[in-house]
Amino acid sequence: MSSGAVLVAALIVVGLVATWWDVIQVLTSRRRRRMPPSLPPTHPARRPALTLEGALARQVMTRRITCDQYRRAMTTVAGRDAGRHPLDLPPDLRPPQVL
Repeated sequence: MSSGAVLVAALIVVGLVATWWDVIQVLTSRRRRRMPPSLPPTHPARRPALTLEGALARQVMTRRITCDQYRRAMTTVAGRDAGRHPLDLPPDLRPPQVL
C-alpha cells in the first residue's frame, strides 16, 4: 500500500469513529429525555391555588373556563388591583401635563 492509501484509510477510520461516537451520544440523550422526571411527593397540580390568579390559571388549564373568560376575569382583577394599589410614578417618569 502506498502512503496516500494509508492516509485515506486512516481518515476514513477517524471519520467513522467520530460519526459512531455522535450517534451514541444522540441515542443516550434521547433515552434520558424519555425517562419521566421524578415528581415531588405532592404533585403541584393537586395543591390548592393560593391566589385568585392561580385559581383562574388552573381553571383555564383544566378547561373549566375558556381563554376569553380568563382574560375578562384577569381584566377585572387588574382593574380592582389598580384601584386598591394605584401606581405612583416618580416625577421624572410622569407624562407631561396637558394645559
